Amino acid sequence: MTSGWSQAVCATHPKPDLWWPIGASDEAQTQATEAKAECRACPVLDACREWALTQPEGYGVWGGMTAVERAAHLKRTVRPDPDFPTSKGQRAERQAPRLAVA
Repeated sequence: MTSGWSQAVCATHPKPDLWWPIGASDEAQTQATEAKAECRACPVLDACREWALTQPEGYGVWGGMTAVERAAHLKRTVRPDPDFPTSKGQRAERQAPRLAVA
């Protein structure tokens, strides 16, 4: 379920299907690029991206990122449990999430 801001912004866009490119065809890539350009000008980009990075949403463009980009971002910024010992017996250091506009 999304927040009210997404319904207010994305659902009122003249092309509401823009955020749902299907597949990896050239047409889908073009659609994703267009959606991300719309996101960059959106007043709720930061809130949308923050939401998108905390939800298991496997489809669509959210917060200016495709599902593949969100997964890659999360993989790069995984924060290990600081109480879990590493292989050298030291505590893992927590990384701060990095949010970059695509």
